[in-house]
Amino acid sequence: GRAGPAFYLEVQALARMGRTLLGGENPLLKPQRDARLANPYLVAGTDRFDTDFMSIMDGKAVAKEGAEGVQLLAVQDGRGANWALALKVIDGSSRPRPQVALEILKAFDLISSSQLAGLGNYYRPVYNNWGGKLCGELITDFKLGG
Repeated sequence: GRAGPAFYLEVQALARMGRTLLGGENPLLKPQRDARLANPYLVAGTDRFDTDFMSIMDGKAVAKEGAEGVQLLAVQDGRGANWALALKVIDGSSRPRPQVALEILKAFDLISSSQLAGLGNYYRPVYNNWGGKLCGELITDFKLGG
């Protein structure tokens, strides 16, 4: 298939858009939000981070991956406030997107340990060799605030 045009959008603007989408106050975006929350499978399909994340967050989050290492998440906290995260992997790789996003949500206490456990394949992926033996684990290591 052919791709449509890709317009420049700063990650801060993308995050604001995600928070607005999850909020549901905008009458133009509310039908899209409601459809996403009711049918996470239709956002990305089977065995995909966006689908699995939205399913495990039980109607309190929206997610959408983008091209070239872009990820958008919007999450409602326990007080009903909406938070959004947009990230861009500089080299365009898609592999670290879910793990880094989940680590940031964890740092801000926007995801529970049981939800992280349910997303274990994305949060702490392990790699096996052709013989089925564990040969590696991907771990995110960073500190917020510099």
